[in-house]
Amino acid sequence: VAVRGENLVTEQGCVSMDAPYAREGYEDFPLEAKAAFVYDIESDTVLYSHNPDGQVYPASTTKLLTALVALDVGSPEDQLVMTQTALNAVSEDATSAWLRLGHTYTLEEVLYGMLLPSGNDAAALIAQHYGGSSAGFAELMNEKAKQLGCTGSNFVNPHGLHDSDHYTTARDLAKILLACSQNEYLMNILATPCYRMSSTWVWNSSNMFISDHVMTTLLDDRVLGGKTGYTSAAGRCLAVVSQSGSMKLLSVVMGTPRDGIWYSGMFTHFTETQRLMDHLYDTYAPITLVQFGEATQALLADDGKTPIATVCAADISAVLPKNITQGQLLRTFTSAKDLVLPIEAGQVV
Repeated sequence: VAVRGENLVTEQGCVSMDAPYAREGYEDFPLEAKAAFVYDIESDTVLYSHNPDGQVYPASTTKLLTALVALDVGSPEDQLVMTQTALNAVSEDATSAWLRLGHTYTLEEVLYGMLLPSGNDAAALIAQHYGGSSAGFAELMNEKAKQLGCTGSNFVNPHGLHDSDHYTTARDLAKILLACSQNEYLMNILATPCYRMSSTWVWNSSNMFISDHVMTTLLDDRVLGGKTGYTSAAGRCLAVVSQSGSMKLLSVVMGTPRDGIWYSGMFTHFTETQRLMDHLYDTYAPITLVQFGEATQALLADDGKTPIATVCAADISAVLPKNITQGQLLRTFTSAKDLVLPIEAGQVV
């Protein structure tokens, strides 16, 4: 009889992004940030959390959700015309992709302009085109966030420029980032260091892990893509997808401060994220607990006396500290429900 391999169940419960615990927290690894959350996709394990459900301002990491909604309701070939209304929706000092009034762009071009240089004008254009206004598009954003399982967020604009009613949590942003990681088209954009619009017009990514247009010391080939964010109220924010070996992490770091040094102080969200990734990749690894076909503990049928021989129907693995050995693990096997006789060979129990 086969035993189905589900997510690892610990004494604390079933491992998932909504689990109330993590492998580590701020006490184990202090971080200069208002909130942080790191999740391993392959094992469905929360590796690190610090204030994961506390309300924080997302700044331009908001644009990850804007992109998801735009691709839900539109297609990359859609034609968008830059209007004065969209230009007026953002302040003059806000980060811009410098989209030109009256010019027509494809949604694909606008997405590059929004996600690489973090153009607020591009985000406003998307909102006006697909939602009629920022408020109309925000309704679509909040609906999408709920679909993704976000429970502590509220969005009122497509770009993340500060509004006290525009907020999220580190855990919710990780759920949004997970949806992005599952969208190959969107990840190709987020992984792009620069995008050439014309012979003289180039958008460079604000993600210093993949772009060297400002400095090369932060380049990190583990990082597959992500999005930056900054306002004075939000602090410096960063959400990235990275991979090393068989571990694929979603890392969200919100509200890192400036460190007082003019230039390097601009990149604390990168240095703290990199420090956290280094620690987690160095400390943890996937460990196979039970292998496919391995004989496991016999289970009792509902008569209380008939033993049912079982083997594992799939590999069961978990991300654990690298210094853990199999001898330190206690394995117990229970059935999800009473094993009612008769039971057929090959039946999944």
